[in-house]
Parts: sequence; C-alpha cells; structure tokens
Amino acid sequence: MYASSGFHHILASWKMRTVIAVLSCDNGLIQPQTVTYHTDCYDTIKLTQTTKWTDTYNSATCAGSWTRSITNAPMKNLLFSNLINTDRRQITSVNRLLLGHGFNNLYKYTMRHRTTPNCDLCNIGEVQSLQHLLIHCSFTRTTMTSFIHQNDVPMEAAVVQYLRQGLQEPDRLLDLQRALHQIGIPI
Repeated sequence: MYASSGFHHILASWKMRTVIAVLSCDNGLIQPQTVTYHTDCYDTIKLTQTTKWTDTYNSATCAGSWTRSITNAPMKNLLFSNLINTDRRQITSVNRLLLGHGFNNLYKYTMRHRTTPNCDLCNIGEVQSLQHLLIHCSFTRTTMTSFIHQNDVPMEAAVVQYLRQGLQEPDRLLDLQRALHQIGIPI
C-alpha cells in the first residue's frame, strides 16, 4: 500500500512542479528559457513527501495504527541502529511487535491461508491479531503479566507503555520477543 501510494505522491509532485512552472511563466515571474535543475526541488519534495507520509500515518486505522500509541515518529529514531550483532529474525519480530503486524491467524486469513481469523490458542472467538495476542489472549496472559508487572494499570496501557520503554531499552523488546517465541506465539 505505501509503496504504490509513494509512487503516486511522486507523480503528484511532478505534476505540481509542472503547473507551478507554467503559472510562473504565464505570470511573468520567470522567463520560459529559465533552467531549473531537479536538485533545486529536493528540499520541497522531501518536505511534501514527509508531510503526506505523516498525514497518512496519523490517519491510518489499520493494524499499523497500533504504532502511533507507541511512537509518534517511527522513522526518527531507528530502533536497531546500535544493535549491529542482532539476528535479522529478532529484528523482524520486534518490528512486527511495534507495527502491530505479525504472522498470526488474521494475517493468514487475509492471505487466504485460513478460513477464519479467530484465535485457536484461547478459543474465545476473538480475531487473532497481534493486539489480541499481547492484550486479550488467555494463552499468553501469564507470559505477558510476567513482563508487564503492572497489576494496577489496564493491560492495553501497560503493554503500550512496555513497548514504548522498549524503544529506549531494546533488550526489553528482544526479551519479550524471545519469551513469546518460546511459547509458540506467531510473530
């Protein structure tokens, strides 16, 4: 979704530049023979693309909207920039935790590899999304409670707070990823 929408944004910015150039020539602001290089537009393009991406990110209602509750600028601080020796699979799993996407029944159902998205670990009839596995699933409750340690805070708020703290202390996220992997949770 984002790759194709990024391409459409680029096309829109090309169209916008063409319209601006024509209007400027028509209004006598620049001469038709004036040469402008595309590199002159980089700052404007970057600002426009960043603004559009931020608007898309802030208005998303899909599973990725989970990330907004954890960080409002996911591209600003790269999580694993200091963890050079971390296994790629761990990085992928932790990123899935932060993005709210995972290799769970909802994903398999969406890809038509299952007939139902419901959780078969707890059998309470809820869709097995990553949020369900971390917050509502009775199968993962013991593991999640052992990591969260906040009985006085609602589970959803406690999980979001834990993940947010994990951005500052990546070992917390790696520990959670390992624990979920040990009990067979699909991330």
